[in-house]
Amino acid sequence: MLVNLFIIGAMKSGTHAAHAVLGSHPAIAASREKEPCHFADKAELARIWPKMLPYQDMDAYMALFDVRAGTRYLCEASTHYSMLPDATGAAGRIHAYNPDARLVYMVRDPLRRIISQFFQERRTASLRGPFTATVSEDRRFVHYGDYAMQLAPYLDLFPRENIRIVVAERFQADTVSEAARIFHWLGLDPAEARAEAGEYHVTPAIVGLPRGMLARTRVRDTALWKLGRKYAPGPLERLVKGLLYTDNLKSSDITAADIDEATRAQVAANARAFYDLTGGPVPEWRDTNEAIARYAG
Repeated sequence: MLVNLFIIGAMKSGTHAAHAVLGSHPAIAASREKEPCHFADKAELARIWPKMLPYQDMDAYMALFDVRAGTRYLCEASTHYSMLPDATGAAGRIHAYNPDARLVYMVRDPLRRIISQFFQERRTASLRGPFTATVSEDRRFVHYGDYAMQLAPYLDLFPRENIRIVVAERFQADTVSEAARIFHWLGLDPAEARAEAGEYHVTPAIVGLPRGMLARTRVRDTALWKLGRKYAPGPLERLVKGLLYTDNLKSSDITAADIDEATRAQVAANARAFYDLTGGPVPEWRDTNEAIARYAG
């Protein structure tokens, strides 16, 4: 059985929740490793996320899926499949492997997505500079949210009916209804799914740069650390962050207004191209729609 259901992105747009919710259906076997990146270019993956290199092997990749009686879809969710221009050729490799595959593309207010990407990358200490300067200099923040550009290679290869665009804000606000629409699109009965709400991979409310030993160890990847981060009360989290991290930021410290004007203008232009592609605006994207109104013409 071929993998035939791909959640291709976008980064920080609810792909974690979509993978979990779709995998709750008995007819869908979701990969145990959410982002195996099997169809990424090997050299590019070695630079971007070497941890996933073992799944370049087809046997290791297929071993991620537990096929049962009644399984109709094998599903994985690799955001690297929509990270042009840094990750290239995924659409062609997926099409060559299975031209009948179904593709789910999660999209989110592009300006809010930029902020979330910054916080995630800062948490991993891959970013150390200030927000405004970092975003203006590193074009990945704009490119990964240029949804029309990211979709173009897939639209060139796959039938339009095989591609479903899902607005992350709607999926989060009413997971059950939005998931039901996806299940209907897949020809599945939504009533058979077990999930009732999405499990969102949310960046912590306080993000800083790890000090000394913490930066040199993998303690932050342990189950105990993740459990503490999930359940620790706010005051305790702030105390620990103050002791173990430096240059702490709260999610409320940064808004769309902190994105420089040139970047906001480019995001607005990209969003207009996406609206042209999909037939209209997304009302939930308040920050980006305000930017479109400001920079129109």
